[in-house]
Amino acid sequence: MASPRRFRVVLASPSDVQVERDAAGAVIDDLNQQLRDAGFPAYIELGRWETDAYPGLHVLGPQGLIDELLHIEDSDVFIGVFWQRFGTPVRNAESGTEHEILRAIEAWKAKEAPQVMLYFRDAPYRPPSQGEEEQFQKVQTFKQRLLLTDEPLVWGYKDEYDFRGQLHNHLWKFLMRQLRPQDRTDDPLSFLRVAVSANRVCAREEGVTELMGDLFLRCTYDAGSPPPRPIFLTLVLHASAPINPRALSPGGRCDIVLFEVGRPDAAEPILGASSLPGTVIFEVSLKDLRPHETRIFQISNLRCGAGSGPSGVRVHLTVTGVPVADSLQQVATLRKGLDFEVRTPDSSERLPDGGFEIRRAYGFTERKIATLRFTEGFANAFKSRAPILGYLWNKCDGDAVSTGESSAFCTVFAPEGGHMPWHPQPVFKPPVVVGLADSGTCLCADFHGLPAGVRIFVSVRELGGRIRARMVSPALAPGEGARMIGDLEVKELRIEGGRAQAVWEVITPSFYFEQSAGFLDFAVFACCAADPAGNLPQPGTSWVRGHFYPANPTSPQSQIPTFGFSSLPRFTLLTIAP
Repeated sequence: MASPRRFRVVLASPSDVQVERDAAGAVIDDLNQQLRDAGFPAYIELGRWETDAYPGLHVLGPQGLIDELLHIEDSDVFIGVFWQRFGTPVRNAESGTEHEILRAIEAWKAKEAPQVMLYFRDAPYRPPSQGEEEQFQKVQTFKQRLLLTDEPLVWGYKDEYDFRGQLHNHLWKFLMRQLRPQDRTDDPLSFLRVAVSANRVCAREEGVTELMGDLFLRCTYDAGSPPPRPIFLTLVLHASAPINPRALSPGGRCDIVLFEVGRPDAAEPILGASSLPGTVIFEVSLKDLRPHETRIFQISNLRCGAGSGPSGVRVHLTVTGVPVADSLQQVATLRKGLDFEVRTPDSSERLPDGGFEIRRAYGFTERKIATLRFTEGFANAFKSRAPILGYLWNKCDGDAVSTGESSAFCTVFAPEGGHMPWHPQPVFKPPVVVGLADSGTCLCADFHGLPAGVRIFVSVRELGGRIRARMVSPALAPGEGARMIGDLEVKELRIEGGRAQAVWEVITPSFYFEQSAGFLDFAVFACCAADPAGNLPQPGTSWVRGHFYPANPTSPQSQIPTFGFSSLPRFTLLTIAP
């Protein structure tokens, strides 16, 4: 058996692009996995000074030792990355990175190897000092010099994720030229044209399993005769935020689904495989293609940890052996999804800073002490479990907003123990519905510092308004079910160590009524009996914080939806004065 072909990639850069250096390592890992999945007997080896070099002396100084270890002239690909800094001068160049780039260019001119790929970050930057200004100007001068002499070598990128997507695409094209030459007219892949588009949604920045927009692939067979054999493709999807699919089988299958649209005899939907963090892979077969035929595929139920910064969430798609047009797509913008405050019992204004105050000498019966208000950051930030029939989507600043936590394209797999696509044996019993959330949006009130001797009750449902919600899985007091206080149905919360918790699930979102952000109000009641002999109720101050639920989960795949830890402020709720 022949040994797998090795491709050596050398990376050079100044110290200010460490994120890109780490991203390059992740790209190499992804590409090696993709090569294995596609059956190519090849692998990539990444060389960089921090992993290949070691302390030592050299007659040409440290750079001479690095040169001997990296063997730039013997590499297949050389990658250089710049942003703010140019680097530290060496014996024959303004920086070690410049020295390595010039060495790679000289080698390429002599023997057309290595392939030189240079990337410059195009992002706003204002140098904070004279020294940093000089460094930045050196970068710009070097870039302009290259543009005058070797323009094809220079490529711009916006941020670290854009760099990762472009590097992945460029390296894959290079590999395919080596492993599968594109001038072969008998290779059907040479006639395949693939383009990507996406619908963009507005997502909650607090989300951990937040539903992203759908991707669409247009695959056109641009030839005058049918392909001589079926075309098998490996699609690899990366996202700028953590991908949090629900694992469905030990083999790595997850509930992100790809299906063909617009063709009556389309194949069954396909589940993705998530073997690497942040990556989903699909295996697609194009059978019975006609000349110049276009087939359209949709990828749905992509869920990500949305809190990745103001730029939103973007995905990058590659296809084995085929260049992809518009491979980088934005699938979500991010906005704050929740505000919380504690208001007076009649909800007319915010509760005073000291909360509801009473003196411990006076016991009090069940009394409404506050109103908890959860407010949407944008219309339909609070969602029902499934989209509302006939009202699947809302709009927020031009972006789509789903009315439900579930995908609009829920799909049933393996009915009656049948076979899964791409699986030789049944893997799901009973049938599995992918894209279906466990609940609607859940809102939580965490109570802390509740004095001993105090009992807390909360309303089971919202206090009017256009959004509907109900209490779910509450931590109830022993033996306590629902009861009425006045005309409100309430439940008493179990207090342990001065803490209690109440959770409500959204049943009907605001879009069902109108297209503006809404809110949910819930009543809080308290009571206690004065017992000076027993030192009850104890003096003290309690507070409450509202957030999405569950927050900061240890296993995001175990429940959908899930959310990150909330940074919302806490509010004083009740003060028992001496």
